[in-house]
Amino acid sequence: MKIRLHIVMIFAFSLFCLVTTTVSASPTCDDNTIIIPLELRYIRTFDIADNKLAIASENKLYFVDYTTQGMVSEEIFSDASFIQVVEFDPEGNRYAILHHASRDDGTDTIDTFLEIRDTATHTILSTISLSQQNSYPHVSWSPDGQYIALVGKMTGANGESVRVWDVESQEVVLTYVGNYILNPYTEIIGWSSDGKHFAYADNIQIHLWDTDDWSVFEVHDTNFYEQISSLNWIDISLLVSGNGHVEIIERNSGSIIASWSKIRHGVLITKASSDEQWIAQGGRIVNDDFSDAVGGIVIRDVDSQAITYVLDVHENDVFDVEWTDDSQTVFSASSDSIYQWDVNSGCAIFEIKLERE
Repeated sequence: MKIRLHIVMIFAFSLFCLVTTTVSASPTCDDNTIIIPLELRYIRTFDIADNKLAIASENKLYFVDYTTQGMVSEEIFSDASFIQVVEFDPEGNRYAILHHASRDDGTDTIDTFLEIRDTATHTILSTISLSQQNSYPHVSWSPDGQYIALVGKMTGANGESVRVWDVESQEVVLTYVGNYILNPYTEIIGWSSDGKHFAYADNIQIHLWDTDDWSVFEVHDTNFYEQISSLNWIDISLLVSGNGHVEIIERNSGSIIASWSKIRHGVLITKASSDEQWIAQGGRIVNDDFSDAVGGIVIRDVDSQAITYVLDVHENDVFDVEWTDDSQTVFSASSDSIYQWDVNSGCAIFEIKLERE
């Protein structure tokens, strides 16, 4: 599926300029949102696959069926564990879970493990020991499920370490050390939809590798003046955001296909729907007189440039969004809640609400 050629024409006149859009009024919705309470102090990470929603905090991992809005299972790790990431593979048959665990040797040493588990049985299929990998990593599967990548602060390393493994052989196929990343909630690695390129955003630069031989494909300098907070893909082009600025960047040349400036919100995460019709921008929403701000997402129509909905019900910043495969609903997550939204109506379908312990 090629990215729409008319995007280039639509945005040729507006690069680097503030796009004037009309924000739709708050949608009129029935008060029938289904709520599941969870006894968590906060949400650390989440992901979706098929009809499953995985949510993790501290040493607890929950699986919820978001079509029936019912609890599926609950996994409790040892008290000494701390879950950082859960990420389904592209087929949803496996998931990667990255967690810290204290050693039982009387020391203060904390090791980190990246486990691949069967989604149906939660059986551990393989384990990669990361020794003392530090906080705030991001994990990403390749589109064919052959590779898994991780970025995070390595003990003793002066920067962020990016590593890619072959899942079956556990062979490391790529290692790269970039600059130190300040923002803990970042998705700064990812794969093109054709699987031919792997990308890493190193502050204001984007590094790309050819996955056939893992040679450096290109390094692009961006126009971002502060750290890139999010790197994803829209088909085979790069979708990059940071400090309220969003760009679609052509993979080969690094030229800007589309650019949106900051509009009433700061952006931490940006992802396109599978059909490329919508972009969800998650972060912090600022009201018109700048007197208050809440967490939320902005749904943008790619073709018209227009902001379709501003959905601002989270108490805290939205750090992640996930689209369902049919592109009809999108999930937004902050440390206090998870919502599922219908993008045609702008109404909430389902909410995970925390019951503070």
